[in-house]
Amino acid sequence: MSGRHRWRCLGAALACAALAAHAQEASPPESTFVQLRHHLIVEAKAERNPELERGEVERKTELEPLWRLGATVGRGGPVWGFVETELLHQIEHQTGDPREHRTLLRLNQAYLATDRLLSGSRLRVGRWLQRDEREWLFDENFDGLHLEHEDGRWQAELFGARVRQWRRDLLDSRSGRRGRPADHLAAIVRHEAGKDWTLGAYAVRQHHFEGGHGRERLHLYGLRSHGTASKGWRHWAELGRVGGRAEGRAVSGHVLDLGATRVFDRVAWKPRLTLGFAHASGDYRQSGLQSNEATYGGIAKFKIYGETLDADLANLQIATVGLGLQPAPGWSLDLVYHHYRQPRIALLDGAAVEPKGDRLAGHRLGDGLDLVVGWEPSRRFKAEFAAGWFRPSARLRDDDDLDDARRGGLATSARVELEWRF
Repeated sequence: MSGRHRWRCLGAALACAALAAHAQEASPPESTFVQLRHHLIVEAKAERNPELERGEVERKTELEPLWRLGATVGRGGPVWGFVETELLHQIEHQTGDPREHRTLLRLNQAYLATDRLLSGSRLRVGRWLQRDEREWLFDENFDGLHLEHEDGRWQAELFGARVRQWRRDLLDSRSGRRGRPADHLAAIVRHEAGKDWTLGAYAVRQHHFEGGHGRERLHLYGLRSHGTASKGWRHWAELGRVGGRAEGRAVSGHVLDLGATRVFDRVAWKPRLTLGFAHASGDYRQSGLQSNEATYGGIAKFKIYGETLDADLANLQIATVGLGLQPAPGWSLDLVYHHYRQPRIALLDGAAVEPKGDRLAGHRLGDGLDLVVGWEPSRRFKAEFAAGWFRPSARLRDDDDLDDARRGGLATSARVELEWRF
């Protein structure tokens, strides 16, 4: 199928989705045995100079329209189910390469569930989306068994699952099973300590996870606290450890990530001031299944460790200062600065920026600045825009550069996401 024909097919599918959603809105369904929800999302991304070169640099652009359909079947019965699929078309272009087109049909979630096993409990079997606060531990689709239980202010989750057990892209028989499946056992506990304040703890065991660090058997443990008030003070706190074996050797590391936001809700434009500091030791690494996205009280989510560097929290120190505003109802604006250092001097790993040259001279990596804008005029539409800059230190410079600049070139990124909910 040609790229042009694929694009036309996707356009027709999106049009059908919009018509179906309009029909559903116009006349309420006679039965609630099957409940549908639709999302139309268009996302565009651009990256410039991820290798921090000077002069002629690499550029990459992506455009991705997506239709997401979710269906809940038999909710309220002894056993019910949920299925979520995505039909999307990706258009990518990179400097020096021809434009690439790909059409995908993803199976995001497909599970059977029962709420009648025990009072306050839910058991799910199949594929589900696992996310946590700030998407710091997980933002991934798991295949397996998931049990959650609520009792007053307490909530507990226990699951055993695999990543890449079954195919994700239904149009590509090679997807999903590339690499060895990753086994996970996890226990997560939360306690509502007060209004908009949650305390938590977790224990995760990973086996044969093939991430950026090769085959691993890791154990992650942590304590956490999150405050999400819309007025006054907000905060986050992560204290964690990792142990096990990776790359044929024993590893042991720790992490501390603290931050607070003060919302001045009685002042014009409701300014928000954020201060944060994160420290991950040389051997620490996150689960590899996180996305590190959150807000500082605004509308738009963004990469909490920098839009352009977008690094895993591993062998890294990050000092953060953020200023947020609400210039009008339904609008938010955030300006966020990051300063990056390494506790242990080593090649930068697990980041979107991949320096062509690294002199390994000094702990300082550079500075980042992000501009984030969110607009949500109604519950049915949301727009997000984020632009990021990363200015490297003198350490990150290619010795083959022809000029005598003290540092590598500036890396930039930008993205726009538009979402319609039906």
